[in-house]
Amino acid sequence: FVVQAVIPPAQFGLFQQLAAQGAQVVKYPRQGRPAKKAFRFSFVEGNIYLTWKGKFGNQGVGMGEVTAVLPGIGTEVLKWSAQAAKAEQYLSLVCADRSVDLFFETVEERNSWKDLLVALHAKEQGRLLGVESMELADDERDSLFEQLVLYS
Repeated sequence: FVVQAVIPPAQFGLFQQLAAQGAQVVKYPRQGRPAKKAFRFSFVEGNIYLTWKGKFGNQGVGMGEVTAVLPGIGTEVLKWSAQAAKAEQYLSLVCADRSVDLFFETVEERNSWKDLLVALHAKEQGRLLGVESMELADDERDSLFEQLVLYS
């Protein structure tokens, strides 16, 4: 599929950056201290993965494995280690057996990532066929509805 056909132009620029160069974001691990990691999108057999360099080489999570994209402090990892005063700067990709917990320098950066990841998650789940298709859950629709309708 062509990513540009399923996400609005506002998110496509970030998608291109993450596919080409990547971006530095703080990742909160299950154990240990948070650290900046180079995140990027990778494609494996037609599937989109958010990947990063970990201590054991490249690691990642498939967008099809993601069950939810949660803004704020919503996972056990973040409840234990996040700074409550900066709750609006956290974002988690929740999977069946783990979460990928991220911290952003600004709320605007977090929101850009959230909107992009929600759209890609919906696409990988088969709920977003193009910018005119809107079979999203209410919480996902709230963040994307206006932008997707504008570009359909």
